[in-house]
Amino acid sequence: MTIPVHPKRGFIYFIRLNYIDRPAEKDEKHMVIVIQNNKLLQQATEVNVLEITSNTKNASAPFNVFLPANILPCERQYKDSKVKCHILYGVKMEDLLSGEFCGQVPDDVMAQIDDALLLSLGFLDSPALK
Repeated sequence: MTIPVHPKRGFIYFIRLNYIDRPAEKDEKHMVIVIQNNKLLQQATEVNVLEITSNTKNASAPFNVFLPANILPCERQYKDSKVKCHILYGVKMEDLLSGEFCGQVPDDVMAQIDDALLLSLGFLDSPALK
């Protein structure tokens, strides 16, 4: 797969992702989805991403997006997963670009992520969260 020169919204990378409560272990890497606006990405030094995890607990919650196995164009997504849309991460552009490019999220999945993000950030209301 050709590695793009610059990330775009919806691109998937496999990177070291440091958590708020602890730094990533040396070989610990996670799939992430770039969610930042493409125009902002052209000048960004830090990038907003969401984590993809194979822990599917609460995958049907309105602030997550369930991903059936192999729906993403990425060999690393070999089992059911979810996108955690309620936790935004900021990563350095250099860390993203030094990671492994894994493809791009399909448009229909990105639309679900957008809805979950709007809900998570309080721009939409959901009876499920009351």
